Amino acid sequence: MTRIDFHILPDTVCDAIDYYACTLAEEAYKQGRRVLILACDEAHCAKLDKLLWSYRDSSFVPHGPLGGSIPAAVEISHGEDAGAQHQLLINISGSIPPFFGRFEQVCEIVVEDESVKQQTRDHYRYYKGHGYPLHHHQIRQRILSH
Repeated sequence: MTRIDFHILPDTVCDAIDYYACTLAEEAYKQGRRVLILACDEAHCAKLDKLLWSYRDSSFVPHGPLGGSIPAAVEISHGEDAGAQHQLLINISGSIPPFFGRFEQVCEIVVEDESVKQQTRDHYRYYKGHGYPLHHHQIRQRILSH
């Protein structure tokens, strides 16, 4: 059964979600895991693509669009079909995708923004109501400087 992890950030700005998604993707890549980052839309995908190149000077995360001509360890999509080759779904799309159960693990990222917290509460209730194992990670250090 898919493991669901909620990462709760002390940040109040939603951009911290994207930066933290890059951190999670890099950690998973270093562990040899295949990752899909699920974004909101095409513009969000483009933002994540750029961010994965620049979010930290000392890192390299091979990434690309889902279904691209060159397979990547970390893929980015906003579409409906995730394929079956990924192990980790970093869901920053704002909704629960119908295919999340194909993954070993799903990560949801939360910031101290009321709309994000409400959306996450809805996701939590859904996952809990369907019996998925839930885990929480309270991140103490801010991701972005304010």
